[in-house]
Amino acid sequence: QIGLPFIVGDTTMFTFTADCQLALPVVVTDSASGITQTEAVLHGHIVDEGELPILERGFEWKEMFASDYTVVNVTGDTMLHALNGLTPNTDYIYRAFVTTMVDTTYGDDIVFTTLEEELPPCPAPTDLHVTDSSDNTLSIAWTETGDAEQWNIQYRSTATGAMSSGISNTTSYLITDLQPNTEYQIQVQSVCGIVSSDWTPVVIGKTTSNDSIGIVEYDRYIKIYPNPTSNYINVECTMNNVQLGGEIEVVDVYGKTVHAVVETRHGTSLPIRINVSSLSAGMYFVRIATDRGYVTKPFVKQ
Repeated sequence: QIGLPFIVGDTTMFTFTADCQLALPVVVTDSASGITQTEAVLHGHIVDEGELPILERGFEWKEMFASDYTVVNVTGDTMLHALNGLTPNTDYIYRAFVTTMVDTTYGDDIVFTTLEEELPPCPAPTDLHVTDSSDNTLSIAWTETGDAEQWNIQYRSTATGAMSSGISNTTSYLITDLQPNTEYQIQVQSVCGIVSSDWTPVVIGKTTSNDSIGIVEYDRYIKIYPNPTSNYINVECTMNNVQLGGEIEVVDVYGKTVHAVVETRHGTSLPIRINVSSLSAGMYFVRIATDRGYVTKPFVKQ
């Protein structure tokens, strides 16, 4: 095409405008390979180098919702670039590019997702067993087979089926507030950071019955004081479910009652004070009736 004339000295000049298009490179973005939790390899290739020299070639990549791309330059018609330090279970987007003095040409966008982080296994405890029982408690213990530092406990009565739970920081646990003479299903689960193990197989534990408390236990938990004494004897029990049988009396060394019977009823709160100031100095016994039999405790009257 001939443009407008212009004069230089004695010569008339004309401008010429070239109306032609140079072929640009054609680049393709290929699927990523070698995808792990933190790594991936980007791929692309040049289909046609076009008619202009290629100045740069490479990839632009970013996390899916990041604002800016990271640009990496490579060499060769078959392009690849290895990424590392990626975030597990995250979407990334990238595209291949080729730059000439005229423009930059891009391949299609490719999206890939890194793999989920592989967490170490958390094995379940073994050897769960009941170590002790009472009418309202069960003591349990187990063996840890991994690296857990905390354990979940769940238990329920085989009669009611209502599930209860607890947490322990040691390989033992005391389950409280249970019903007497009742079977309980018990399981334990290891907690390894954010991962938990399977529950152990069910272990059955049974609380004892109130009726299993014998006279020996009563004798152990019933106390009298002060001893020796001059004026009063206090009768006290340190176990809540001991019931008095209806009388407390003081007898001498010959078994003779030397003090009037103290009338009591089941559920009477202890301690009970007995006035012994009128007795002569010497050895005596407090004879206490319970619902398991008699408990006899000696004391010295000063």
